[in-house]
Formats: sequence, structure tokens, C-alpha cells
Amino acid sequence: PHCKLLKKNCGVCNFCQEKMNCTLNKYFYYPEEAIKKYQSNLHETRKGVRITKGEAEELSKLLKPYVDRHVSLAVMKAELGDKLPYSIQTIYTYIEKGVIPGINNILLPRKVKYKPRKRKKEEAKYNREYLNGRMYEDFLSFITENPYIDVVEMDTVEGSNKESYILTLLFRASNYMMAFKLKDHTSQSVVDVINDIKKQIGIETFKLVFPAILTDRGSEFSSPKEIERDAETGKLVTRVFFCDSRQSQQKGKIEKNHVELRKIFPKGTDFNKVSQKELNNALSQINSYPRKILNFSTPFDVMKTTKPECILELSHAKKITLKNLCLKPIKK
Repeated sequence: PHCKLLKKNCGVCNFCQEKMNCTLNKYFYYPEEAIKKYQSNLHETRKGVRITKGEAEELSKLLKPYVDRHVSLAVMKAELGDKLPYSIQTIYTYIEKGVIPGINNILLPRKVKYKPRKRKKEEAKYNREYLNGRMYEDFLSFITENPYIDVVEMDTVEGSNKESYILTLLFRASNYMMAFKLKDHTSQSVVDVINDIKKQIGIETFKLVFPAILTDRGSEFSSPKEIERDAETGKLVTRVFFCDSRQSQQKGKIEKNHVELRKIFPKGTDFNKVSQKELNNALSQINSYPRKILNFSTPFDVMKTTKPECILELSHAKKITLKNLCLKPIKK
């Protein structure tokens, strides 16, 4: 039989004054033992994964074609939709635990750690007078006064042994990036590429599409006046601004896109052995890659609807379907 006072005392006899003389069944609560049992049960329920061997094999067949082409899990989820009945975090957990056959962390580019950058002991000294009126604070004032312009970020990518370089240009609004080979790592080479763009699309279009350019303080960008003005008339057609020293995150979109570029051209690539056509094809792959920031649309699609067609023709851009997308080193 049970005591009628159990309900009143929350089902236990801990605080009952009659417990010493009572002959009925007794129930006591011990908090230390209870928390140990709770933690043990919690650990056991979370141990392992809730997926069968057969389900893991089916998941592997679904993901492997995308993983082999270096497509991120976020893009896979957006593409496959309900066909992928697991959250992104759950799939990462399964891969971490080695549950999915044929797929591990080494196949996920973003899971591989990067080596820390080596800092230069002494920074080379250059004439910095050209920075006057072109500092990052000047850039912030400019875009505050012109909030609807599409800023273009500019940078260079270094090849093997510092003997080959390419110039990269990225449109912030669409994440669309172009790349052009440079003769050498000098400001004149950069000016030559920009002047060639002006000739191909025309000064008026250049003025419309390149209203402001943001870059770093590399010596190759030390001739902003030549970039800003029309070579024939001397009229101002764009504005060039510079990030603060060692603050590459101020042009973070192009830095992020360089990560995608390095998937195709890893560090140590000799760009002297890469043709402009191969470079254009690689950029078509990158610009056809869906982006979460664009609601899983592609930079190519956004660029095509917002900018003149001649901009796409600069790099002979073409749309590549996700089925044929492959962000892996070019095999020769």
C-alpha cells in the first residue's frame, strides 16, 4: 500500500514527519544520484548517430558527385532541397564521425586549415603622397554621399616564385569577379589593363560601371591618377581609394573570392603557363557558383541583369550549370 501523503509531498518521503514510524512503502529523492543518472542517460542518448548503414550509403551516393567537384554543403542543400533530408550541421557531424562512406573532412576545402601568413619584418618604404584624398575614410565619405553605386574591389594574385601575377576585379553587388594576366608586378602593368578595359567598353560605360575602385596599398597600385582619368582627354572617369594598412578585410569580398580562385589555381601555380582563355574559363566556374548571400543565385545571373552585356564579354563569361561545375585544379 502507498501513503496518502505522497501526492502532498511531491511523491517522496524526504520531508514527512512520520517516516520513522511508518510501515508503508517509502520513496526518497537523492539529488546527487539523480543528476548522475540524468547525465548518464543524456550521454547515452546522444552517443552514436541516428542513421542506418543503408541510409548512410544512400547519402554518400547523393553527396559524392558534389563533394568531388568542391561544391559546398550549403549549395548542395539549396540545389537538392527535400531530396536531402538532413540539415547542413547534421551532415557535417556525420562526416566528422566518419559515418558517410567515401566522404571525409579532407574532401571539404573549407575544413582544411590554412597555414598562418608570414609577416614581413620590414615593410618597404614608398612615396605615399598619392594616398592623399584616397584613404579609407575618404572612401567611406564617398559612398555615404553616393549610397547606390556599385563599388569595384581590385587586387592582384601572386604566382609561383613571385614571377607571375594576375589582376582581379570584383563587383560588390553581384560578387562577380574578372581576372586579367599582368606582364609584371608594376603599376604600369595595372594601368595598361585598366586602359584596355576602357577601350573595349568605352569611356562612358566605364564611368558608369566603375564609379569607385577600392584596393590595397600594394606598390602595383601606386599610379591611381592614371587609373582615374581618361588617357586621351584627362577627364576624371572613376575614383580610386585605398584600404588602411594591413586591413584586407575592408575589401573582404574579393579576398573571399580568391579562396575560390585558389581551388582552381593553388598556391605555387605559374600564371605564365596559364592562358587568358584558361583564366576566363576558371572565372566562369567561380561566377556560376551559387552564393548564399545572393539567395543561392549566381554572380553571373545577377551581373547579367544589372550590368551591360559588354562587361560579360570582357572575360568571355559563360554560365555553367551546377551539374557541370567543378572547382578543382586544372589538369594538363
